Amino acid sequence: MALESGWSVTELGRQPWIVYGVMSVRDAVNPAPGLMTGLWLVLVVYAAMTVATVYVLRRLARGTAVPVAPQEADVRGYPVV
Repeated sequence: MALESGWSVTELGRQPWIVYGVMSVRDAVNPAPGLMTGLWLVLVVYAAMTVATVYVLRRLARGTAVPVAPQEADVRGYPVV
């Protein structure tokens, strides 16, 4: 989060896509249709991956510890789901 925020502040602060004294920020805005759709798609994908990661990590944290070298008897006690 800090890394992405720092990058955003740096890049937005200097606005590298604007030529100083030649082009204003208003002129540099891309009018292409569908940009918001792509942004929302990326946000949805990242949100889904975040939810899936939290779910998997919580499940791993709550699970019963599996022996390091399971024996045949242990396989019945720790079924793989």
